[in-house]
Amino acid sequence: MWCFMDESWSVKKDGQHIGVLFALTMPYPSLRQLDTMSYAVRKKYYDQRYKNGHAKNYERELKGKDLLSAWTFKLMAKNKGEPPVNHCVAREILTWLGNRRDSLKIDAFAMVVYGADPRLECVAPRQLELPYRELLHRISVCCQHRNPHGFATLVFDCREVVQKANAIALRNFIAGTRIGNINPCPYFAVSNVEPAIQVADICAYILARRAAGDKRFIDPWYSELRRVQWSGEVNGVTWFGYRRYDQAGPQDFRIRQSW
Repeated sequence: MWCFMDESWSVKKDGQHIGVLFALTMPYPSLRQLDTMSYAVRKKYYDQRYKNGHAKNYERELKGKDLLSAWTFKLMAKNKGEPPVNHCVAREILTWLGNRRDSLKIDAFAMVVYGADPRLECVAPRQLELPYRELLHRISVCCQHRNPHGFATLVFDCREVVQKANAIALRNFIAGTRIGNINPCPYFAVSNVEPAIQVADICAYILARRAAGDKRFIDPWYSELRRVQWSGEVNGVTWFGYRRYDQAGPQDFRIRQSW
């Protein structure tokens, strides 16, 4: 099973900062279908608008902050509720995920952190932050349910500043806890050529804006994203893929009950 991860940040009106760590898991055949879907959506909506095309142009990529920017919402209001092309692209992708979650074994996870500066970086090689630990535990349980004999490989969007620190901390944690179904060596990919990371970016951005209290992102955007959320039972307790935290200090995280 492949697990594609990305982050997004936002700020509430009261100045509180928000960081979102998002993960999208799927087996390899589903990844190929997502790749095909992404190509078809880009070709459908953009190829006639760009001189050099869009679907085959890997210099371009789909990003949440572009598809669902403030300008796109202003354009929709100006056009009396008619969704702009960027919204149609994002909506079609999310609907595809929700409709095929069970058949393609696609699951979404997210740790939403509120605090003064939620950087979501593994700064200590032997002290993985709680959001990362909780995310890995959930992914491990999901992997066990989806395929008891399989394992998950983490794929991060390439951020040169932090990728070495993340890789070391994740490897130490997975080895130390003996999580046997997650590859201890994470991969780092260039998002331009991997549609699954682009989709993870869109989802992370939606959650970050929802967490910031932007009501425009509740329906349909967050409603669509909830359809892909993983849920599973562990020792008689139901777990969910999305979780919120308040961060009071570098290693001080407390569960947050509401948005």
